[in-house]
Amino acid sequence: MSEYQQVLEEKAKLDGYMVRQFKFIHIEENLSGATVTLQHPGGEAATVQLLTAEARKYLTNLLIKQLAQSRASAAASSSSPSAAPSA
Repeated sequence: MSEYQQVLEEKAKLDGYMVRQFKFIHIEENLSGATVTLQHPGGEAATVQLLTAEARKYLTNLLIKQLAQSRASAAASSSSPSAAPSA
């Protein structure tokens, strides 16, 4: 298999988990690639091995998006108006 095909397959795996709303919970880099552990809000877990540099760069972009979304939702929930006591 060509490296390009391998990149496409690894990206497709990540995209498939993102569509199903999995979140990254652990990423371990080593000399042969990256091992990514994902978890669904329902509790299901999955592990993906990324061997190509392009797929690892893609993972970084997905991780940044996930962090931005979690910060935005945390900010929105903390800035929601609380009920004022009635007099």
